[in-house]
Amino acid sequence: MYWRILLSFTTLAVVASAHGQSASTVSGTINRMDFVASAGGAPNNGDTRVYLNGVTTFCSGTSDPTWAFVNTSDANYKGVLASLLMAYATGKQVSVTSIAGAGTSGPRCQIEYVSMVN
Repeated sequence: MYWRILLSFTTLAVVASAHGQSASTVSGTINRMDFVASAGGAPNNGDTRVYLNGVTTFCSGTSDPTWAFVNTSDANYKGVLASLLMAYATGKQVSVTSIAGAGTSGPRCQIEYVSMVN
């Protein structure tokens, strides 16, 4: 039932976190997702990482701009994760807005918003 409600919306916008930095928005279909476990440094080490087809730079000023992340400690993490997984499973195009956030080996692109368009 939950998934049917989400699919019925034309646009789904989810706020992952709010920061006062300059944000970048890119769009595409998800071609890869990585999940970091505690042995890999989680939590708060780019716990869920998203790659989009044809996107080589999510945001500027980062040490690895080819992916964007959301951490398990981020606000509305479960909603963002559910939306990303649904978009991945259905092949829907997403728009990802991200900012340069902290990372263990330099700044990374932290997801601020995810929008899925029907």
